[in-house]
Amino acid sequence: MKKNELSSLLRLTAIVLLIAVGGWYTATLLPWWRVLVLGLLGGLFFADGLKKWVFAAGFLGGMLLWGLHASYLSGLNGGILGERIGGLFGGIGATGAIVLTAVLGGLYGGLGAWTGKLVRGVFG
Repeated sequence: MKKNELSSLLRLTAIVLLIAVGGWYTATLLPWWRVLVLGLLGGLFFADGLKKWVFAAGFLGGMLLWGLHASYLSGLNGGILGERIGGLFGGIGATGAIVLTAVLGGLYGGLGAWTGKLVRGVFG
C-alpha cells in the first residue's frame, strides 16, 4: 500500500470508530441522534481529501452502533420486544427488526459523515 492509501484507510477507520465506540459510550448521555453528531464530527475532522468513501465509513459506524446496541437490548429482554416490533412491520421478527434498526443507524451515520465532509469543504 502506498502512504496516501494507508493514510486514507486510517482516516476512514477513525470515522467508523468515532461513531461506533463514541456512540456506545455516550448512549446514556446523548439522545438517539448522537450518531448524526458523531458522524458530522468524524466527517469534519477526518474527511480531508477523502472522496466517496466518507458515506460508507459513516454508514458502517452507524450500522455497527445501532445494530450492536439493538442486539444487546434484545438480548436483555429475551427478544420479546423485538418480536412485537417486528410484528408491526409485517412479521419480520426480532432479527428483522434488528437488521432494520442497523440499516437506519447506518443511514444516519453516513449522512452525518457526508454532511461533515461537505461543511469542511465549504468552510475549510
